[in-house]
Amino acid sequence: MRLIALALILLPTAALADLRKFTLVNHTAVNMTELYASPTVADSWEEDILNGEDLTPMGIQTFTIKDGRDHCAYDIRAVFADEEVLLDTVDVCHAEVLEMLEEDEGEDPQEKGDIPVGQAL
Repeated sequence: MRLIALALILLPTAALADLRKFTLVNHTAVNMTELYASPTVADSWEEDILNGEDLTPMGIQTFTIKDGRDHCAYDIRAVFADEEVLLDTVDVCHAEVLEMLEEDEGEDPQEKGDIPVGQAL
């Protein structure tokens, strides 16, 4: 089983909470087919923000969250063509770049929350 991790590059200031904008980089060898970003307080996933367009390996796309909410903590669900799924929680008010990274197959699977987030790259 292929493992995928999420790494973040964070903005240095909290004054940018209204900018809820992030760039996603697919550093895997597989197309990302779906991407969901829902506030942690939501009971279900919002719509697929890739809108049916795959994010190819090494693909880059910028997203702006304009849902009328004031939340910064969003659950992220990325689905890949090989049916791998990555789940994590991201502070979209401070995240500048989200990078999907492949890890060695020999590593143990990680639970949500154990993925190395907030790591400067």
